[in-house]
Formats: sequence, C-alpha cells, structure tokens
Amino acid sequence: MNRPVSVAVLAVLVFLSAVYNIVIGVIFMLSIIGTNPGFTDLAGNVHEVSGWYLFFTGAVDVLFGLLMVWLGRMTLAGSRTAYMLINVLAIINISFGMLSLPYGWGMVAINIVALVLVNTRGARDFLTQAA
Repeated sequence: MNRPVSVAVLAVLVFLSAVYNIVIGVIFMLSIIGTNPGFTDLAGNVHEVSGWYLFFTGAVDVLFGLLMVWLGRMTLAGSRTAYMLINVLAIINISFGMLSLPYGWGMVAINIVALVLVNTRGARDFLTQAA
C-alpha cells in the first residue's frame, strides 16, 4: 500500500517535534554553565533555578526527542502502535495546551492538525494495515 500524503505530513510534524525537543533539551543542559542559571518565561520574568533541575529537564527533553524520532520512523513504516500513540499523545498535548493558555495555542493547533491527519481514512488504513 502506498503511503498517503497525510501520513507523510504527519511524520514531518513528528520529526519537527523531535528536533525541537532535542535542541531545547541541549540548550537546557548547557544553560548550567556560568553563574545564576535560569530561564526567562514568555512574560519576560527571569526565574533562577538550580543547575541540577535544568540538566535533568534537558536530559528528559532529549530523551523525549529521541522517542519522537522512533515514533516518526514507526509512522513512516505504517505501524498500528504509531496510530495509537499519536492519538493518545495528541489528546494529552491538547489537554496540557489548554491548561497553559494563552501560551498553549500553538500546541493545541498543531495537535489538532495531527489528530485530523492521523484519523483521515487513508492514514487510518495505512497505519492499521495487517503486518
């Protein structure tokens, strides 16, 4: 069965998410260098945090990014597990995006697009085909 365009677009979204998570994770892990490690939130407030917290958060982000690479490869291969994981992760991300409004609109929009793409007829048929 040929891969539908919606699956290819979905895989690109998953790989972009992976790259984003890996880059942010590395930035967090490197931010412990220097004095007074911290971050600036979207409102412009500076928060000082411990270096251990930043390193641990960055390491988890890199791990999540690597898992997203794995999910993208499974999506391109037509895995039933990828279909289920994308649906579950998109719903969880929409929920967390709603909790972080007004800053979460981007997360909500991207995950709604992912839900629509993964549940189109062609994508559903491709991702749930028998092995």
